[in-house]
Amino acid sequence: MQNPPRRNQENRLSKVGLRSLQWAIILSVSVVLFYLLKLTLPDSREITRQLDDCLQPKIQHGQYSSDDDGKSAEALLNQCPSEAEKWTTWCERYSGDDRTTCTVKVIVAAQQAIKKFNK
Repeated sequence: MQNPPRRNQENRLSKVGLRSLQWAIILSVSVVLFYLLKLTLPDSREITRQLDDCLQPKIQHGQYSSDDDGKSAEALLNQCPSEAEKWTTWCERYSGDDRTTCTVKVIVAAQQAIKKFNK
């Protein structure tokens, strides 16, 4: 008669151990997926650096103003179309913002770049 309580206790321990093992597996898979996702996402710093590398020489040698309601920023971005498009696409895909918001963000970034040169 003492076997049934012991089996119940063993069953409870087995269930607790199984649950712990399930959570450990879920956590491990989640960590692996996080790092795989992180490795496959384009780095925003690299995309921003590419845009800056294109914009800065043009700002230094061009006639741009940060006080013209974004006209100079748009003209400047037209000088770096592939970099601006890459930045906007990255923003749209990975920030959760829509295309219009990302376009405004890249224009604001260009305006800030112009301001760095006191223009």
